[in-house]
Amino acid sequence: MSPNEPLTLALARQVLFLSFRFSQGSPEAQEVLLMAVSLWRPQWSLDEEMVQALEQLSPSIGHLAEAGVHASFPSTTPVHDELRQFIGSMQAACAFPTPVRRRIAEEARDATLVRVAQVMIIRDGRYLEREAGRPRSSRAPHPCSHPSTDPFLSHFCHFVLLGQTSGAAVFDELFTEIRSICNEPGERLQRILADPLTAMQLPRVIQVYNRHHPTSLVAWLPPTPATEQP
Repeated sequence: MSPNEPLTLALARQVLFLSFRFSQGSPEAQEVLLMAVSLWRPQWSLDEEMVQALEQLSPSIGHLAEAGVHASFPSTTPVHDELRQFIGSMQAACAFPTPVRRRIAEEARDATLVRVAQVMIIRDGRYLEREAGRPRSSRAPHPCSHPSTDPFLSHFCHFVLLGQTSGAAVFDELFTEIRSICNEPGERLQRILADPLTAMQLPRVIQVYNRHHPTSLVAWLPPTPATEQP
């Protein structure tokens, strides 16, 4: 779809669902993703009718957690409260006037890409360092054949490095730009890897992903830090 696509209720639902999925259980990651959406689509805004409709998604969001697609919510946080919090984040991200958001998008684009990449890698690492991988309620005969059943899914490998579609054009565009950063090493890639946890997790994430996906290997590897000559 065009970057000028209007925000319909169906698209708002889709983006919100995917933000829960791609956040991998992290409130910080979800806020970063929703802010990125607002910068990549500065013409979007949520009206009150959309907000009320989105608030009715609590059972569906809860089902994602039960199915293992989204990490379980803390027992002290009702799903509706969690959903309302992130609808609020989505509203806040879309609240600035379009011209202001266009200017912010230009100024904050690189920093946003860097942060999205970092939170994706760190969240991948949290799950892929576990022996059993991600929690999945369904044990399909070939679980690694589909992202929703794959306990060793890496969002960064699958959607960024391998360029598989995310389900929404705005996220596809975001992930494509991050892939370009990886394929053209430079200052922005250095900024992604300047975070010690990201730099530590990324090679491990790729290694685990490749071990469980021999037919869709990630050939790209992060650059190793330059060593000083004596």
